[in-house]
Amino acid sequence: MAAVDDGIDGLLWNIVVDMCQAAQSLDRENYRRAVLRLRDELPDGERAGLYLWGLVGLRILRILEQEPSKKDLARLARQQDSEFGLLVDNSTNVLEATYCEVFHFATPAEEIDGTKLLIYMGAALGLLVGDPESDLHALRPGLLSFLRGQGRSPRGD
Repeated sequence: MAAVDDGIDGLLWNIVVDMCQAAQSLDRENYRRAVLRLRDELPDGERAGLYLWGLVGLRILRILEQEPSKKDLARLARQQDSEFGLLVDNSTNVLEATYCEVFHFATPAEEIDGTKLLIYMGAALGLLVGDPESDLHALRPGLLSFLRGQGRSPRGD
């Protein structure tokens, strides 16, 4: 895709798209390599976490066509649990907890630490999109405003 001057980090964006494509392969080793690329090329995972957080939220809103309830998120997670488990450990309903984190339903006991959450959100996003490049491109224009609307900003502005 052509370079876009919309305030979104181009390298980070390309790595997020690659992570989603790797997640869609349902190959744990392929996904692990994509996560390692993110770690190696962008050691500050905070911005990556924000992008993934926002994209997962936007994609779920598009899929459900409404603000989700905790039950909606649990139902969506159950539909993807087996594929998610091929990529990461899902022994304790991690996917549902990930979705709950994004929509502020997570209880303190359900909260996931930053690095794990980043890994889980990348895998989840890959399963939420049909074609990572085009589906994420469609979400891109709303990403920064969605994050700001949630009280988050990837650039410190």
